[in-house]
Amino acid sequence: MERFAETLLQLPVLYSRCGELLQGERTRALRWAHGGRGEGIVLSDALVEARSELIGLAVSWAALVVDEARPPRRPRRTVPALVDFLLQHLDWLGAHPAVVDAIDEFGEVADLARRAIEPVPQLIEVGRCDRPGCGHMVYAQLATSGPGSRLVSCPAGHSWKPHQWLALHQRLGQRRPVRRGEPVA
Repeated sequence: MERFAETLLQLPVLYSRCGELLQGERTRALRWAHGGRGEGIVLSDALVEARSELIGLAVSWAALVVDEARPPRRPRRTVPALVDFLLQHLDWLGAHPAVVDAIDEFGEVADLARRAIEPVPQLIEVGRCDRPGCGHMVYAQLATSGPGSRLVSCPAGHSWKPHQWLALHQRLGQRRPVRRGEPVA
């Protein structure tokens, strides 16, 4: 039950972090000039889904406790209040026949939120590195963890800046042997 309690304690933080990312992170120390970067809501299905699943699950399990354990008060419908309520009734939940389901479901929703907050980058093979003596595969990342991340690189540490990507693509494409009668790209 200790691990279950730890998972529950993480939920308000995960829920809040998803909300912060949806609102768009702003660097408070910088002031943007007129016409600079716009601020606003970030549309992310993964973040919205994580928040929705998280509060829905907490509401569902709190409702089970209310219906079956009949506590004197119902929790407010906020993630911190619901988690606090579930932690107060952790012994009751631990004795419930569906406790294994609760542990699994809360673990899954916490993992869903973590993946939404820190998505695992998807990689696409671009071709072999054209740097002398390297030959490693070059990958393009479709998702990054933030500014400054290398988007096109090889495992040896060679990377290409956005203005170099087209030239790299053309160089790597030219290495492919062209067969007779085949159109040249």
